[in-house]
Amino acid sequence: MENKNQKLKLPPHSQEAEQALLGCLLINPDAVYKSLHILTAKSFYNSTHALIFSAISNLFEKNQTIDNISVTDELKKMGKLEDVGGAYFITGLSSDAPTASNVEYYAKIIKEKEVLRSIIQSAVQMSTQAYDSTEDATVVLDNAEQILFDLSQDAERGGFEPIEPLLHD
Repeated sequence: MENKNQKLKLPPHSQEAEQALLGCLLINPDAVYKSLHILTAKSFYNSTHALIFSAISNLFEKNQTIDNISVTDELKKMGKLEDVGGAYFITGLSSDAPTASNVEYYAKIIKEKEVLRSIIQSAVQMSTQAYDSTEDATVVLDNAEQILFDLSQDAERGGFEPIEPLLHD
């Protein structure tokens, strides 16, 4: 029998940080650089936010303007504009955005939640392997260690490397 006090647990995420970050990127294109070295589209829990971030990343890679109109157009080209809620949703992100100076803070919140989701996913994977394994326990343990090593490498890797230090060298 299920305990009435048990709550459905959603994976770690911050809807507010994701929306705030996207809004910041729309109002200050210089903020894109600051977030791209920390995040990728898979960092976002909300698939709509991931699509918008992908569109912004595409525009950044093409060295094109990043604003409500260009992102809306890019999403149209991707065939995803209606999937994200249309141009009205994009406009809402930028109009509700707090100051763009906090973009790195929001990116770090999103990255932290991504890492926590990855830990949960890895724990499930290790548990499944332990239950279903016909291998020796040391093989299962080696697999678990590899999963944890890969997880820590992914958590330390932030996407793009900042180019400023390379330019100074």
